Amino acid sequence: MYIDTRSKLDMTKSVINYLDISSIELNELFDRISRECSEHKYFDGVQADIIIDEYINKHRSEQVIDEILVFHLSYRRPESEDYSGRNLFDLLSNKSELSEFLREKDILFVPDGKKLRLFYKGEYISLDNTYETNVPYLRWRLGYNSRMDFCFNGFAFKDLIYKNDYTKDLIYGPELLNRLATYLNSPQLCQEYVSDRVYYCITYIVSINRICFDDDSSLSDDIKGDFLVREVLRRLYEYSEQEERYISDIDNHVIRTRDNDTIPNSAYLEKEVIPYEMLV
Repeated sequence: MYIDTRSKLDMTKSVINYLDISSIELNELFDRISRECSEHKYFDGVQADIIIDEYINKHRSEQVIDEILVFHLSYRRPESEDYSGRNLFDLLSNKSELSEFLREKDILFVPDGKKLRLFYKGEYISLDNTYETNVPYLRWRLGYNSRMDFCFNGFAFKDLIYKNDYTKDLIYGPELLNRLATYLNSPQLCQEYVSDRVYYCITYIVSINRICFDDDSSLSDDIKGDFLVREVLRRLYEYSEQEERYISDIDNHVIRTRDNDTIPNSAYLEKEVIPYEMLV
């Protein structure tokens, strides 16, 4: 099973079902958090986590959270039927919508061990000068550093995703493409790429043992479910305390896969066009 994190209503229904409690009991939990964690000038988040963890243990469910929703931001052609979530190494070094577009622009990525070498107009482009703008980022994404970042990723919550700064940052195109365009002095690159593509929020249902939370990657599979339920309860508590327009998406957890993993097409659930007017 999975906790539905698409909206406030979905989260409420899902967590009530998982913990086998009523909406009244859920509100009583939030009242307790307000009383015990807001006694001083600042909200005591540590104490709130303790209360929530105790509550989860008290209402320990026999249901096992073995899947998770992942919300991935992506530019795709509207007619595309390929919704697999490929890791960046695979996406750039093998045939894909992105690599074919870059090839048309004389940009090529060639595998060299665990990293990708960049070629532009037939010439090898060095990434040795880390003082140059965007070189540290490109080295990181292309496997030049000891800690690689080829992973497929997304967010744990969709309810406020249009408020997320990262969602807004991608309004003019994928981050890698933006950085690459600047480094190669080819400003039209992103504009041409997005001209016949649509900005989507794509929802996947993924086995929980395939992912990790970016800010706590050490969590074991049997703990990830409890962690997610706690974060859902924290978010629902925030809804209970203030109007939605005042709530940000700053605490939305980034979910990632292993660097060599690819999410199959069968994990695709749905897609939603991200409206430009909601991001500006």
